[in-house]
Amino acid sequence: MPLWSRIALSALLLVLAAVGMTSTLQAFAARRAILEQARAGAHGVAEVLAKATAFAEAVPPTVEAEIGEQMLTQARLLAQLVAVAEGAGVPRENLLARLREIAGPGQTEFLATDDGGVAIYETDPAGEGFRFTPDASTQPQAHVFHRLLAGETPSVIQESRRRELDGRVFKYVGVPGVDGSRIIQVGMPATFLERLDTALGLRRLVGEVVVGDVREVRILDARSSPLVTRIVDANGNPTESAPPLDQDDARIVRESIASGRPAGRVEGAMVRVAAPVLRADGATGGAVLVGLATRAGADLWRWELLAGLLSSLLIGFPAILVGRWLARSTTDSMRRSTAVAESIAAGDLSGTVPPGGDDEAGRLLDGVGRMSAALRETVSRLQAAGTRVTEVESDVSVALARQERIVRGFSGSVADVSGAASQISSNAEQLLDATGTVTLAAREAARVADDGRHGLEQMSESMRQLDEVMNAFTRKLATIRQRAGGINAVVTTIAKVADQTNLLS
Repeated sequence: MPLWSRIALSALLLVLAAVGMTSTLQAFAARRAILEQARAGAHGVAEVLAKATAFAEAVPPTVEAEIGEQMLTQARLLAQLVAVAEGAGVPRENLLARLREIAGPGQTEFLATDDGGVAIYETDPAGEGFRFTPDASTQPQAHVFHRLLAGETPSVIQESRRRELDGRVFKYVGVPGVDGSRIIQVGMPATFLERLDTALGLRRLVGEVVVGDVREVRILDARSSPLVTRIVDANGNPTESAPPLDQDDARIVRESIASGRPAGRVEGAMVRVAAPVLRADGATGGAVLVGLATRAGADLWRWELLAGLLSSLLIGFPAILVGRWLARSTTDSMRRSTAVAESIAAGDLSGTVPPGGDDEAGRLLDGVGRMSAALRETVSRLQAAGTRVTEVESDVSVALARQERIVRGFSGSVADVSGAASQISSNAEQLLDATGTVTLAAREAARVADDGRHGLEQMSESMRQLDEVMNAFTRKLATIRQRAGGINAVVTTIAKVADQTNLLS
């Protein structure tokens, strides 16, 4: 691939990488912002639902308590009415008909007993002749009203529950009679709780909330058991049947209940948040789990990537043109420099280098031109030096012949030196023998020291002989010194010849 193509491709890749990285970072930042916004929204929805759940859980007991007080007032009025009617001698059938007219069909029930706890006035025909007993095993709901006969309590307000008679859910309130020992009871079917739950309950609240991006709401009790559930499935259909909590959802539910604060997590394009349901006394009564879809974040992510791709294309095409122009302007001078270098490598020094421009490539071309001129000058100088080298070679040949003769003379001197060395060795052996003789003489002198002058004369004679040997050794050394001087002269001559040879080289 030519250099200009590589430069253009490199510039394009760098631009595309910069644009792509910028677009990717922007997309990640936007997605993170969307997720954080969705998380905050999910937290808000979960907290609002948790507060609404706490409120909705508190409303039915409050309403039921208020209704109980109203029913207690009705029971007291009924006690006064029964006492006045019986005191006035109103027939039982007339009073019972009037009470049924007041109660209405299938709504409120009025009941009054005699002093034995047997119902004598009952607006519900199914309850005629009903007897109250204190046995909780046979009358789990009605036995508490038996205490009114003995005056043990001024009133009984019972929460809504199923009655033993027919299994319907009723709320009952009772007071003692004002004219004697009897039970006055007012009952109301607990359909008001169902109507209240339909109008203000959790199901309606959850049904109103699960729309749009809110895909799931679960209201759980303190044991993470579902109370109300609403989920939008993959087809967009809402349903109240949901699979059990997975481990991650159960974990954030436990965290929110334990800490009293919302806890959440991100699962793909879904943000899931659990918020605790705090009652009025501060206790945690459960949790609300909300699943919020982040489809807007996914759409934004795709748009960011598409925008990055379009930006890369829009910026990449001008980058290719600019890179091509820059590469060609840069490589033109380098191409001419390459042609000159190839000519020089082929041995052609006659070519001329065109002048370059003011940029770096032009200065490189000018440098190549100066290098070519300097190379031609160097070749000329080398040719002149070659001629001089030929002349020096002739002088060196003459000097070598002379040196050969000197070496031959040096060989003779070496032979003489070798002979002298052999003679010195012989003299040294004689000196060694003489030294041995002296040693023997010394030993003999020591042994015969008592003989006197005879021994001294022998020792003097030995010393004289030693002196002669030493004189002969001295003479030999002088001869060796003379021959060594001749060798030094020869070595000096060889050194001078070598110096001349070096100068000629």
